[in-house]
Amino acid sequence: MLILLVNHFIEFMNHLIFDPFEELLQEGKYESLKKEYIAEYLELYGSNGIKDIDNNKGIISLYDGDTYSFEFNFEIKLNKYYRLAKLEINKEVLEIVAKGIPPTEYIKTQINITSYLERKARDLYQDGHIIPKVLQALKEYIMEKYNPILNEGHTNDTTSKAPSFKWDYIENQEEGTVKAIERLYNFLLENDFIEGSKEDFINGFMGKPIINGIRWLTKAKDKQHTSKPSLFAFIDYLMEGYIIDSIEGKDYYDAIEYVFRDFKGNIFNRKSLRQSKSSSTAEIDPKIKDFINSIYSPTP
Repeated sequence: MLILLVNHFIEFMNHLIFDPFEELLQEGKYESLKKEYIAEYLELYGSNGIKDIDNNKGIISLYDGDTYSFEFNFEIKLNKYYRLAKLEINKEVLEIVAKGIPPTEYIKTQINITSYLERKARDLYQDGHIIPKVLQALKEYIMEKYNPILNEGHTNDTTSKAPSFKWDYIENQEEGTVKAIERLYNFLLENDFIEGSKEDFINGFMGKPIINGIRWLTKAKDKQHTSKPSLFAFIDYLMEGYIIDSIEGKDYYDAIEYVFRDFKGNIFNRKSLRQSKSSSTAEIDPKIKDFINSIYSPTP
């Protein structure tokens, strides 16, 4: 009886995980979304300032030199589907194991579904299109992560070992990710939330080495210390939104110490970080929250 209930639950979850991908595999869906993107821009901002609209490529060029690209925004949206799918699959595996049932069949089902969707995407879209690449990346992620289970081994260690944070992006899509991180850097710098080099900020969220670190400029109420809770709220919001890989415990504090500095440029004290985190109830600054949401919005 329990196995039957679990099977019904798995079928329900498969719809939640893969429905967004299946919708994109409808004939003409990609072109339809491209037209909607341009129409939505015109509805929101009008035609003033527009130099050219390339309907075939979905690119809006402005006289001031800015461009808005459907493809760029679509990749961001698709990347979010990819991250959500990984999160849900991992969560379901843990829940199945907690019920005392081997997750092997569930994992095989996910691999079969992604393989089917990948083949369908390759039939529908030309070589090099982002949708087949994402589905291939998802399939390879499942196979690599759960290979020990499929081979009757033990679950692998999922703890991140990177010294810095890791933006969650699809392989071979680094350029678009760097642009998104750069936009966030410019916003935080212009609004006096941070101070530091663009290279350090980008590397600090790409799992790469940094040189001087990034100063977090928000101060505590006493104006004598850095507001560590506001920094925690910023990082936690990125993790909760599946924008950066989720880490915790020692790795969480290691990454903060490695990437960020207090407003004076000093490395954070580990004990002080732990104490502040344990009592922190701060919420992310609304301006930062709105900007992060705008990065992952399908509109410009």
